[in-house]
Amino acid sequence: MKIKTKDTRPLHVRLRPQSLEEVIGQDAIVRSLTQQLSGDSVPHAYLFTGQSGCGKTTLSRILAKMSGCDDANIMDIDAASTSDVENMRLVTQMAQYRGIGESPNKFIVVDEVHNLSKKAFDSLLISIEEPPPHVYWSLCSTESEKIPTTIKTRCAHYDLKPVDWEVLAEYLFSVVEQEKLEVSEP
Repeated sequence: MKIKTKDTRPLHVRLRPQSLEEVIGQDAIVRSLTQQLSGDSVPHAYLFTGQSGCGKTTLSRILAKMSGCDDANIMDIDAASTSDVENMRLVTQMAQYRGIGESPNKFIVVDEVHNLSKKAFDSLLISIEEPPPHVYWSLCSTESEKIPTTIKTRCAHYDLKPVDWEVLAEYLFSVVEQEKLEVSEP
């Protein structure tokens, strides 16, 4: 007998989009990614820029799943705390080995990539430009002007815009209804 338990994870975790179809407010980017991923030549390096909370990391995780990566083969790196060249060299060395599990693919998400040192960026250049066939990169940043042009030009670059208030309000009302939440009038 299977006992159904209530999902107690926070709403923002529980309701995080798991597919491109579930992403709201970034319609042009979703269309572009869908077309790109259905083509013969899928990029191995993405750059997502935009302000906090607009979906950069979420899109990265969706792309990781779409590229066939198992959870164990998705590396999340916080560049704010691992910004030096030695850490990035270690990451690029680890990426050379195929993933474990059903899929050999690895997907490396570097959050707040603008915090990397110049030497750390330089160490990523070859790995982003000529990655092994099983390696995909997603670089996320709130400060795109700090990312070297040599990196930008080697990535499929998507600049996410803030989601319109009307779209957010409509989504909020649907969440309130779906979750059967009681809220007071503003």
